[in-house]
Amino acid sequence: MRFPEFSGEWKETTLGKIAEITKGSGISKDQLSEQGSPCILYGELYTKYKSEIINEVYSRTELDSSPLVKSKANDVIIPCSGETAIDISTARCVLFNNILLGGDLNIIRLKYDDGGFFAYQLNGARKKDIARVAQGVSVVHLYGENLKHIRVYHPAIEEQKKIARLLSLIDERITTQNKIIEKLESLIRGLCLKLVSQGIPNTALNTCLECHSSILQEKSVTTDGKYPVYGAAGICGYSNTPEASGDSILIIKDGASVGATFYVSGEYSAIGTLNPFRKSNSFGK
Repeated sequence: MRFPEFSGEWKETTLGKIAEITKGSGISKDQLSEQGSPCILYGELYTKYKSEIINEVYSRTELDSSPLVKSKANDVIIPCSGETAIDISTARCVLFNNILLGGDLNIIRLKYDDGGFFAYQLNGARKKDIARVAQGVSVVHLYGENLKHIRVYHPAIEEQKKIARLLSLIDERITTQNKIIEKLESLIRGLCLKLVSQGIPNTALNTCLECHSSILQEKSVTTDGKYPVYGAAGICGYSNTPEASGDSILIIKDGASVGATFYVSGEYSAIGTLNPFRKSNSFGK
């Protein structure tokens, strides 16, 4: 898959041949402030910067910036340490000059190539290659010397920029949609709180619905069938024999999402990680 105006083979090389790789300098979380110079800490690559292109910097520090490391627009940054080898390959491209780059950041300063293109490539096709050169068990470390030997591929700079632009537009759309989702979720929470607190006394769930259980296991579910089978993540398969019918509330009873609820209707089955609550006139145990 390629833009039609481009042709020819992509060049294969290593990061060390097309970039200078250095490190940031120490800025701790407790040295952040409301005012001062903009800065990026390595942990923020996991929490604040969700897309490959950094077009807004969130943190500042009032530290003396003269001895600290500053960005050059188009720099690609990757954490020097993380919890897992896969997670550590979290590359971001900084679009601005003179952003202070904290310690535990590898800085990839490309000579002629597009930083956005390489941030996407390092996070995608090269992710496993980076994981293989990371070192450590409980805390994983990634050194610049190891990054130099990562093999990468690149077309002409014009094609790099066009690919990066397309992917960044999709990321912008995702960000916009996530904001809409967050506002709708906030609206739902507010409406629920308002609707259930209109002077109506609370009541126990088992006074209006019956709690049921299932011994059905996910490995017993097929990929075809007439009726959906629900698991903790939604529909996990299908069956030809439903366990229940009608409106139900499914509550996850164990695992990372324990306590989460969702509503279903019609004829269905549920695996054993869920407790279905439904009216007594629906069939099934």
